[in-house]
Amino acid sequence: MRYDLIEIEQLPEVLSLADLCRVCHLSKLDARYYLKSGLIPCETTGKKTRCYLVKKTALLRVLRDYSENPKKYTVPRIWREKGELYHVNVNPTIYLPTQYLTSDIAIEYYRKKLADMSELVCVSDIARITGYNSQTVTYWCRRKRIVPHARTTRFWISQQEVLRFLTSFDYNDIKEKSEVHIADIRAIYNLIHDRKEAEK
Repeated sequence: MRYDLIEIEQLPEVLSLADLCRVCHLSKLDARYYLKSGLIPCETTGKKTRCYLVKKTALLRVLRDYSENPKKYTVPRIWREKGELYHVNVNPTIYLPTQYLTSDIAIEYYRKKLADMSELVCVSDIARITGYNSQTVTYWCRRKRIVPHARTTRFWISQQEVLRFLTSFDYNDIKEKSEVHIADIRAIYNLIHDRKEAEK
């Protein structure tokens, strides 16, 4: 994003999608990602056009955060590839916004999924809770994307390591996600936004 704070200060208190694109030098595709993913808070009018409303105060908070944490606002490559090349409506909730990855809600959500397992879990356990097949999980272990605690005839992984991986950028950035992974992301996303609504 490129922006001029003086220019933004001169805008109305509520901005449209077009205003956001203009002052932050964003394409509509990227702007929609930020709005739909919750990285830039907005309200929706329910209309088919001019449906996004962004408060200027909220945008200024985001820009301050962006200046300190620019990687958080990286638009996933698959969003641009599918949006631009195939003109499809890519759902941003197949990616958990980066600032949510290690939130207390995400960590607690995955802890509950691991609660009935022993301290050391095996590949088939991880496959069951993630929806990916055992070959994929084994590949992650061999490539040290998941660091095994021990290996006998099979890999054993500590619950803490599994939790780290499930809340990592590496896991979140998987392109072709399992149905279980997508359902988990949407559940966490909804829990976080329910909390935000309750706090208003």
